[in-house]
Amino acid sequence: REEFPEIYEKIIDKPELIKEISEAISSDKFSKNKKGLWEYKGEDKQSLKEIKLTEEQYRFFMRTSNIVMDAIKLEPFFVNRDLFKDLPDRVYNLVISQDWEELKNMIESGQITLERLINYINDKLNEDVIKRGLYDTSGFNLLSLIFKIIHDKEQEISEVPQYIMSVLEHNEVYKNIYKFPRKQFFFSLQWFKKKGITTPLDKTIEEINKLPAIIIKNDFIRDFILAFKEDKEVLSEIKRKLSKSFSLREDLYKFLKEITNDEELIKYLLDTSSEKLTT
Repeated sequence: REEFPEIYEKIIDKPELIKEISEAISSDKFSKNKKGLWEYKGEDKQSLKEIKLTEEQYRFFMRTSNIVMDAIKLEPFFVNRDLFKDLPDRVYNLVISQDWEELKNMIESGQITLERLINYINDKLNEDVIKRGLYDTSGFNLLSLIFKIIHDKEQEISEVPQYIMSVLEHNEVYKNIYKFPRKQFFFSLQWFKKKGITTPLDKTIEEINKLPAIIIKNDFIRDFILAFKEDKEVLSEIKRKLSKSFSLREDLYKFLKEITNDEELIKYLLDTSSEKLTT
């Protein structure tokens, strides 16, 4: 696409062309004209009459002639790749770097719509995560961006596209939960839950309950408790882990007291007793 844009455009319109070019080259039906370009000299393929190949392009098709796929297999590939060719070139870099502020400016200025952006991220998740398993790199950045979008544009998102939902089902996504943009991540968990989509929250809780005590005692858990302080059903899933992470009940009380002054919530999270502790 990047190296041979003119050829690429023709192949998009007619996927079987890539096979026809390779077969014609293998059959010695291309010859070099006075301008040094390779052109079709046969009579049976009118579609090849318009094709002019540079030396580099000719050698490329000659090298790859033995691995050409059938047109029926090529078509979905090109359709998929070409779905977003109308997007501004810098969208890719902004998406993969989670630059939501700049993408938001592009939305507000009419350069791209929110729906188009989400669909593009959805497609990238399919390519990079579902097909290639890039959870820690591209996958992390794409999901972080999705969480930022949900945080700012929740009212404008009617449904979650297929591949985003599929990726959120994968356990590998949740191995780095404490690295996601925390405020936006927890907000998104709540947003999904309100929509009846509980898998992201359930898997996050599963991962929290596997974390070592040193991580349990950091800001990640503090912010999680604050985010779900009105939802005891959710907090009930981690309070036993909290209790096991502190050797002394008084230490747990101090930890919780630094998070909230809600004594009722503190008592609930202490797990073994509703009795108010003093320090």
